Amino acid sequence: MALKTPTKFTKEELDELNNLQIGINKLTARFGSLQITKIRLEKEEKELKNQLIVLEKEEEEVAKKLTKKYGKGKLDTETGEFTPVE
Repeated sequence: MALKTPTKFTKEELDELNNLQIGINKLTARFGSLQITKIRLEKEEKELKNQLIVLEKEEEEVAKKLTKKYGKGKLDTETGEFTPVE
């Protein structure tokens, strides 16, 4: 088999290939950044869910305490007026 003579690409062809590679590299970096953001958001979501669980438990405890003290009824949180349910 005979050796083939190397061929040189034109400057335009090389520029086109380089621009494609630059675009791929930028896109790869953006995907990486997006993944990091996603991980951070998932972590924040988990923390917020945990805070919600804590607040819901506190709310339940306060409701039980107030129900024990005042009985069942309705509270107008703006006026502080409690109306017992018969």
